[in-house]
Amino acid sequence: MLDYKRLFDKYFVRLSTFAYRWVGNEDDAKDLVQDAFVVLMQRQESIPAEGSVIKAFLYTTVKNLALKHIRNSQSSSKAIDQSLLFQEETEDSILHSIIESEVIGQLHEDIEELPVGCQHILKLLYLEGMSYEEVASTFDISINTVKTQRARAIRMLREKFLMGIIFLFSCFAATYMLFQK
Repeated sequence: MLDYKRLFDKYFVRLSTFAYRWVGNEDDAKDLVQDAFVVLMQRQESIPAEGSVIKAFLYTTVKNLALKHIRNSQSSSKAIDQSLLFQEETEDSILHSIIESEVIGQLHEDIEELPVGCQHILKLLYLEGMSYEEVASTFDISINTVKTQRARAIRMLREKFLMGIIFLFSCFAATYMLFQK
C-alpha cells in the first residue's frame, strides 16, 4: 500500500510547478496535481510501488491532464496559444521542465529542513515578498536579526546545494569511468 500523504507532500510542489508551465494558472496547476493523485490511487494495483516509477507516472499523468485541460478550455485565445505551445514541446524541453520542477521541489524541501526561525524569515522575505522591516515587525525582532537569519539560511542552503552538486558530479564521473572501460 502506498503512503499517499508522503508522496503528495514530496511531489506536490514539483508537479504543480511542472503543470503551471502549460496551464499558466496556479489554482488550475494545483487541481491537475490533485487529479493526478486520484488517478494514481485508482491505478495503484497496476503500478509498481517503486519511487522512480511512481514519479514518472505522476509527471506523465500531469502532462496528459494539462493537455486535456488546455483542449477543454480552447474557447479563449490564451488557451489556444498554450495548446500550440504544449504540442510543440520536444522531449528535451519537457525534460528541462521536469528538471526545473525537481530543483524547485528540492529547494522547498531544503527550506523545510532549516531551523524554524531561518525558515520563517526566508519564506516571508522570498515567498511572500515582505521587506526586512515588515518581517522584523511581524516577529517583533530587529532588522539586523532578520538580516542575520536570512544570511544564515542562505549559507545553509548553499552548503546543501554544493553537497548535492558534488554528489551528482561524483555519480556522473563514476558512471563515465564505467562506460570508458
